[in-house]
Amino acid sequence: MRRAFVGSLWLVMAISCVVFAWTAAEFYWVATSDSTATYAEVLSVVVSEEFAFGAGSGWEQMSPYWKNMPAFNQVVLGVHAVLASLALAIGSPQFLPVVRRRWPHWHRQLGRLYAVLVMVSMVCAFVYLIVTPMDKIYGGAPFAIGLWGIAVLTTYTLVAAVVHIIRGEVVQHRTTMVLNFAVMLIAPLLRFWWMFLGRVFRDQGIDQATAHVAVLMFLGLQVIVGAIVVLHLQSDSLASGDTALVSNVRAWFLAHRLQWMVALGCGGLIAVGACMVPILAVRGDGDIFAATRAPVLALRDAEVYATHWVFFWLRSLGLALVGVGALGWIGHLFDGQERAQLGRAAPFLVGNVLTITGWIGLAHGFGANGVGGVGGAVFHLSLAAAVLVILALWIQASRKQNLRQLKEMSLHLFALCMTPATQLVAMSMFLGAGFDWTAAFLSSAVLAPT
Repeated sequence: MRRAFVGSLWLVMAISCVVFAWTAAEFYWVATSDSTATYAEVLSVVVSEEFAFGAGSGWEQMSPYWKNMPAFNQVVLGVHAVLASLALAIGSPQFLPVVRRRWPHWHRQLGRLYAVLVMVSMVCAFVYLIVTPMDKIYGGAPFAIGLWGIAVLTTYTLVAAVVHIIRGEVVQHRTTMVLNFAVMLIAPLLRFWWMFLGRVFRDQGIDQATAHVAVLMFLGLQVIVGAIVVLHLQSDSLASGDTALVSNVRAWFLAHRLQWMVALGCGGLIAVGACMVPILAVRGDGDIFAATRAPVLALRDAEVYATHWVFFWLRSLGLALVGVGALGWIGHLFDGQERAQLGRAAPFLVGNVLTITGWIGLAHGFGANGVGGVGGAVFHLSLAAAVLVILALWIQASRKQNLRQLKEMSLHLFALCMTPATQLVAMSMFLGAGFDWTAAFLSSAVLAPT
């Protein structure tokens, strides 16, 4: 039953990728003529004419720039779109077990072609992002940062997957390729969510720009969590060895105990910092960053602190428990024991539950009053949903005493709960680079969970 379900998912994905391939491959033709993009026409039928072509739509904001884009930019972006769409079309069948089992020669040849297409496509993406100002990209700085993240993560996972298969590490190769293809799927999924949100909230007058910001906040996290779920569903076929994540962490942990103690200290500092934020907020004027932001935004966030302070404390307490308890629990898992002592995971699990509760509350607070509006709300809600999904997989792995999956899910949960720390670091860098506060918040929210 499970194998049939996974096969059906891959089939739907393969069909979707082939359909998307056409809409992406036509970019150069649309950009150099007076024609209209097929996807914009689909949006006008499925959602509304205003959503597809009116104020706030991608077509209204980007069409003039496409028409006046320098010829070099048109060629680079056109090559990127065509090659990436071809890679999506030929890549999806590669994950079907029947293809690998019955036609291993074609699996290898198509894999080599996929790698070449993706690598050249990503080189074109890097060139386009370097020569194109951020204000000329639809969605501005947050979307541009997201595109950089996609290009870097796609390139890294592809190179890692190739290295693994050259070394004969089949399990690590397959798990890394699932993540690579998941990141590639961001492009078609972005268009799906534009369509879905536009349709669902059509009566509320949502425009494509608003839907775009909302999607940015969860799309990267969605595809990564989706990849984790797919690998979990295929766990029987991956039982012959560790995934790349587990093998790399095991090697690091066993070889560098001193670094592990440093990591434990860093986790403690993160926990203390998480508790200090609401303390400073309560002792001050309700907004510890008031000096660095515009008065209007400071007032909006002051309302979040005033009305949702309980959720700040819950999240902070949860992060403290995760920061202190998780590293000890993960160290226990990688200590060479055959069975995990689940009692040791109690602080880790309680911390995750408190963090989920805090994020759900903050989703409401930021949606009503905070920086980012709907983007901030969706960001916190997507984090809560991601932790909940991974926590469910953790519980299932613990019931089966599947030590490999228990290690994987523990590492994923730790990384997700440390998102506020990585977001704060990223936001500080963006503010230092001259971003305004909203752009820095949204850009760091796009980048941090990934």
